Amino acid sequence: MAVKVQNTKNIRKAKRWNEKDDAALLELLRKKTKEVNLAIKEAQSPFMRARLKAKRAHYRSMANKVANGTYNGDIIFSEMQAAAALRTQEALKRDRFSNPSEARKYINSYEDMDFDYEAYFRKTRYYGVFLPILLTLLTIIFLAFFALPAFMPSSLRDTMNDYKMKPQALFTFKLGSDEQDFSIKNDGNWPDGDWRMVNGEEQRLAQGEQYIDPATGEAPEQVLLYAQAGMRTINISAFDIVKAWFSTKMLSRVRLDFLEDNKLFMGPRWLHAKYIGKAEDNIVNLRKEDGSFDVVILIKYLASYGIILFFIAAFLIAIVCLIQDIIRIFTYTTRRMHTLHWLLFIFSLLVVVLPAFLVIEGTNEIGPAFRNYFIFDYDTFMESPSTLCISVFAFLPAALSFIMLILPKLFKNRLKKLPTFVPKGNRPRRQQEKTLNYLAYDNVRRAYQNNLKR
Repeated sequence: MAVKVQNTKNIRKAKRWNEKDDAALLELLRKKTKEVNLAIKEAQSPFMRARLKAKRAHYRSMANKVANGTYNGDIIFSEMQAAAALRTQEALKRDRFSNPSEARKYINSYEDMDFDYEAYFRKTRYYGVFLPILLTLLTIIFLAFFALPAFMPSSLRDTMNDYKMKPQALFTFKLGSDEQDFSIKNDGNWPDGDWRMVNGEEQRLAQGEQYIDPATGEAPEQVLLYAQAGMRTINISAFDIVKAWFSTKMLSRVRLDFLEDNKLFMGPRWLHAKYIGKAEDNIVNLRKEDGSFDVVILIKYLASYGIILFFIAAFLIAIVCLIQDIIRIFTYTTRRMHTLHWLLFIFSLLVVVLPAFLVIEGTNEIGPAFRNYFIFDYDTFMESPSTLCISVFAFLPAALSFIMLILPKLFKNRLKKLPTFVPKGNRPRRQQEKTLNYLAYDNVRRAYQNNLKR
């Protein structure tokens, strides 16, 4: 424990440490060095020899400082004086707590410590078991939202579409004539969407029902969705995003059999057919004739792949968060705002925003494309020139991840109950407890004062 010398001007005059003391110290250090040399020769293990050699090097370094005059001998006196003060303080503490009759000695033993244990350990958040259970339920809802389109019955889906509710749809795009129409196999496997209205009634074909040409009365092998079947819009669900990933050039040479052979991932891939396929085909025309880059083609290409990759990343992160939350239910560990929930919120938000870049036609039309994309009224969308709009339910994953992100900040910090915790029914009366505390502190205070007087 180094103590700074305050009286540096007349410290030599006080004869605390003089030149004779320096000479005696130098002689003592040389003697200790010789003793260490003998101890090194007699050491029986390499470990002891290494420690003794380090001690010898330290003695030689001190001796060189004293011999060269670069060592202040007053520091030695200050160190010895501080050590004596510490020994005296420790002796007083031992005398103070040696008597078992003095109460609350454990609590009072911390009064001279500078480190605030209570303030430090309060930084560790302990929420109990309710918060992990709540986070687990929210994560399950987050994952169930993405799996909803695969297990929702077609009858329930049609009923919700009649009431303009589409919880299974993330986005909706319009169909039209010529290039905006699609030809599919006439097998009754119709996509999820809205149909043509005639006299206020929707002319919907049920699942499994083939289209019959009214002119010939026969069912053709191929049918146009807009011109013949009468579909006006197609809804893009979470499974359509995953199925679009299988059709991209990224997986052109790789086939995930355990997924692609599943019937849930089979069928038309509307997101790829409408947007991603065109973005991949146009990337070869990235450079214009003058050598500059076509920014619109690049934006559409990055947005199409970003939708898929961010969606898959959000789904995998949610699975990891679910495992962590289940573990926290039984381990009672702390929970703060973690990086995984930040990433979950950011990726879910990007999946919502990126489709707006798929319908831009120029860099000057980004603003109108976003305004037409964020149309939540279906009738307004059908009357607008926009070809793609977002569903209100698409914000559900981002909203759930945001709630999971801020829940630890909303919950109150709870400390674990200490072993000295006394139930409320067994506590003494207030006046009695106050008297006991006063007696305990008064005994310790008197003992400390008596030790000081000695």
